[in-house]
Amino acid sequence: MSRASQRLWAAAILGGVLAMIVLVVVVIQFGRKDPSPPSLQDNPELAITGRIAYVNQDNCIVIAEASGASREEVYCQPQLEALTWVDADTLAFISFTPVERPAWVLLDLATRTTTRLGGVVNYGHLSAETSVNGEFASINEGEVLVAKDGQVRTIAEFDIPEYHWPQFLTWSPDGEWILLAYYGPRSEYGQGELWIIRRDGSVRGTIATDYRGYSNLSASWYIEGRGYLPAHPDLPTP
Repeated sequence: MSRASQRLWAAAILGGVLAMIVLVVVVIQFGRKDPSPPSLQDNPELAITGRIAYVNQDNCIVIAEASGASREEVYCQPQLEALTWVDADTLAFISFTPVERPAWVLLDLATRTTTRLGGVVNYGHLSAETSVNGEFASINEGEVLVAKDGQVRTIAEFDIPEYHWPQFLTWSPDGEWILLAYYGPRSEYGQGELWIIRRDGSVRGTIATDYRGYSNLSASWYIEGRGYLPAHPDLPTP
């Protein structure tokens, strides 16, 4: 075989390898499941009321309008776990350090000052699966179910990767919306998204893609005049 033929042969093999690589990349890219609802930050849904506080992947507390219209980082601290509203102007979180036992800390949203409280800290999962309207929410693989008076209906279905179900976090305080956490197959442990679904499934949106949480202790929903969920019964008073 001449040198020219050898070069052509090598070029053909190289071209075939490159084509195969491109094909594999395309298959992987288009084969990925992306079940996330549309971004509420890009397209706010003003029918969703209240504010959602959550911990992001930088260990900062974020307050987002549930509609997606705006959001703000309000406080950052390395040793920060759990989060709840107290009232419209106050949040509480669990703080811990190598030399201090875990304790609740109040955060004044106007001044951004903190007050460390005493009392027992409960790290348990909080129950908020039943709404103020008496509806019970649950997840079955990619299905979101709502039950009341023995009647169960599927309000949403997501094409999710195997073993990566959405997780129920809380109902909204008015009982109209459900907040879910979703951790994709390529997410690091505890890093995920927050989804909102109307109780009848007619509206769905992604409120956050930088959520960090390990249970429903890391997000809290407040609506003026309705209070907040999930409830933290062991939160001490100042």
